Amino acid sequence: MLPRPDPQERRTDAAGRNRYLDAYWRDWRLHVEVDGAHHMDVREWAADMRRQNEVWIGGDRILRFPAWVVRQRPAEVAGQVRAALRAAGWRPPPDHPDQAGTARGGHDAWRVRVWRSATPA
Repeated sequence: MLPRPDPQERRTDAAGRNRYLDAYWRDWRLHVEVDGAHHMDVREWAADMRRQNEVWIGGDRILRFPAWVVRQRPAEVAGQVRAALRAAGWRPPPDHPDQAGTARGGHDAWRVRVWRSATPA
């Protein structure tokens, strides 16, 4: 299984405002953001890009998913999160099926649903 993230992690942006990350794996410096429909507004989109750049400049990785993908394709999201965690140094326990290099999504897909409560419709 994937390690549990810290949900709604608070951080301060460059302007000194508090921001909340949808999911954060501190040990691997991985952020996951779930974007609802309001993120399609050009001003929101530009602000999201600016914040994402700040995260990257600070040395962390960030993955972004539209809310509908999290709801409709949780295995796809779990697969990308797993790949990002592995790229950042996470290794599953020795008895975990991922140790054999097999691609999985089903068992970890439920973890993606944790973000649904923080995901705008």
